[in-house]
Amino acid sequence: MTWRQMGIAAGFAASLLVLTSHAGATTWDFSGAGGDLGTAPKLFTSGSGTITVTAWTISSGSFTVQHLFQRNEAPDDRGLGVCNNFDDGGASCLSTLTGNGENNEIDNNGGKQDVIRLDYGAIAGGFEVVLNSLDGLTGNIDNFQIFGSNLVNPTLAHNGSTVFLLATGSQSSPGGVDPVIHLAGSYRYLYVTTSTGSGDDDFLLRSVTGRVPEPASLALLASGLAALAGAGAWRRRRR
Repeated sequence: MTWRQMGIAAGFAASLLVLTSHAGATTWDFSGAGGDLGTAPKLFTSGSGTITVTAWTISSGSFTVQHLFQRNEAPDDRGLGVCNNFDDGGASCLSTLTGNGENNEIDNNGGKQDVIRLDYGAIAGGFEVVLNSLDGLTGNIDNFQIFGSNLVNPTLAHNGSTVFLLATGSQSSPGGVDPVIHLAGSYRYLYVTTSTGSGDDDFLLRSVTGRVPEPASLALLASGLAALAGAGAWRRRRR
């Protein structure tokens, strides 16, 4: 590739970032009372925007698909959680809409780290995440981590090239007032999870916001990249 072509390619990449930053923000609110949403990828729609959500647990570095669960109990138990085979409380997490202790939440009981994966369908930006059912800042503290990546189910550890730790910490949501977590960068996938290892973290994913370029803009960008590749191949053949 010539310097000129490299410059054009860089320009297209910059254009993608511009498209993302100028796209309209869409918010998906997950505080419905859907109960068990199953193990298949779940599509949520807000206006013209769609997002695909799946539930997982990580054990010994491997992802295992689980049941996605949706709760709506005012004021502090609203949003999406994970129902796996190791939930506490003595009741099946699929049979109780009200939860039971940490049933149906994003938790890390028994060394099984729950994860909710958000697929924006394209590289997005302008992320905001709202968590619910967080315990306070003292005593039994709930710890969370949020990763961004363009890879499907990577090892959730920050490496600075393909997987990025975007937020971590402990925040409370007393009386239904939830913290809004702003995330930098542009990624296709967000991974919302607990701290690593076994612990007593448990919370719900209340809502997410993202800016996704319109399909027509992405198509124009793709056609430009294809034209660039075609021009390069034509010049090589002429030589």
